[in-house]
Amino acid sequence: MILQPGAGPIRSATYLPAEPGTVHWGRLPCATDTPVLSVDPGTEVTFDTVSHEGILEDQGRDPRTFFGRHGVPDGEVLDDAVALAASALPRTFGVDGPHVVSRPVRVRGARAGDLLAMTVVETLPRVAYGVVSNRHGKGALPGEPAGGRSHRLGLRGGVRRRHPRPAPAAGGW
Repeated sequence: MILQPGAGPIRSATYLPAEPGTVHWGRLPCATDTPVLSVDPGTEVTFDTVSHEGILEDQGRDPRTFFGRHGVPDGEVLDDAVALAASALPRTFGVDGPHVVSRPVRVRGARAGDLLAMTVVETLPRVAYGVVSNRHGKGALPGEPAGGRSHRLGLRGGVRRRHPRPAPAAGGW
């Protein structure tokens, strides 16, 4: 199953898609960023996420072509990855990092310096493929040669990961 934006099981009433207006590409959120979402404490939020693989300049900034070269059918490429690659989201290749991260989410009542806890309730793969990269001498295997080898290892359908909710610490959450 391919989980295109807004599709599939979205378990919470609060949903944050991964689109140019809700993510940063190549930098982390900072204190001057405006939150894209405000929630009450305890609100369950579903976040869509997008990998940077296939959208980077040195990969052609065209995820359909990039993944197509590795055997992924056009219809299995995430629409939000395609939109992000085509967007004018500010980014300087070679200076900014590659990662796509959600913009800040404000928790009502929280103040600067407060310690906030987040519990991951469930993770779902949005596609049945992924990329492990070591180009540029970085990544998970920086000492390995970057040879152009490609292996497609599909996930078996319906893979779901449920994370048990931890018991509250003494004194509550």
